[in-house]
Amino acid sequence: MREIDVRDKVRELGVAHPDWSVFERIGNLTKLRREPDGRYRAVNYESGLLLYALVAHHRPSSILEIGTGRGFGSLCMARALVDLGRPGSIVTVDVLDDTTPLDWAIDDGSGPRLEALSRREVWERHFPGALRERIRQCRGTSSAVLQDLHREGFRADLVYIDGDHTYSAVAHDFFSALRLASSDYRILLDDYTPFSSLYGVRRLVDATIAPVFNAELIFTEDRWNASPDAPPHDQGQVLIDSTRVRHRVEEAFPRHEVAARLFAYRYLPAVFDWLDQVRRTAQSKRRSTVGNTG
Repeated sequence: MREIDVRDKVRELGVAHPDWSVFERIGNLTKLRREPDGRYRAVNYESGLLLYALVAHHRPSSILEIGTGRGFGSLCMARALVDLGRPGSIVTVDVLDDTTPLDWAIDDGSGPRLEALSRREVWERHFPGALRERIRQCRGTSSAVLQDLHREGFRADLVYIDGDHTYSAVAHDFFSALRLASSDYRILLDDYTPFSSLYGVRRLVDATIAPVFNAELIFTEDRWNASPDAPPHDQGQVLIDSTRVRHRVEEAFPRHEVAARLFAYRYLPAVFDWLDQVRRTAQSKRRSTVGNTG
């Protein structure tokens, strides 16, 4: 898998983008983190710049985000759509609705603090309607909402997966994204990391995605203003592109198999891992057979 720094990736995409202070402001309003020791920390604001650049370069008309959180990703992508002056919208999915109060770390220019705020309060107070009207918020689990979107005939040109990071959940979201993707699509997965056994993104990418796609691991956190020789975190975001594949996606992930995996996740979660193990064992046997021929 190719590895690239976010600065080099944005340069490679060749798009104009706002000054870093724009992403810093959006981040201070929606992505600031209060640490256990009481200090406040900017967490991976670079991910917003990457999303902006992907939208500006590929110009998707339909975007799906799984995991709204406080809205940083949606707002950065909406800013790109508005700046481009072109039609386009974002569907974002979260288990919490926009009126649910949260312990919200925020710095609106008067210093960082923690308040009980809802997403709606912050968005309406700090972001113009031109951004908000590009975003359709859907409340519910991804398994329920993505199934509804499939029934509606929804198709996405760009998908950002940043929801539940357990293996079965992120695998469900990835295969649902494939089913909802248009013919020309990109999918970005957040938090490719070895830090926790609960994080299934790395396992999914290494075992399932990398053998099929020429994926890219893009190092983002703390990279935009870092010195060129600063080592990156062993954590990043993984980008897959429908035009950069090792094997035909339809053959690697047949429609009936995708349907079976999604059914297993929704109704028989314990079976999901079993199906994955069966698949990996079969792949290993096929590779072994190919290697021993002749």
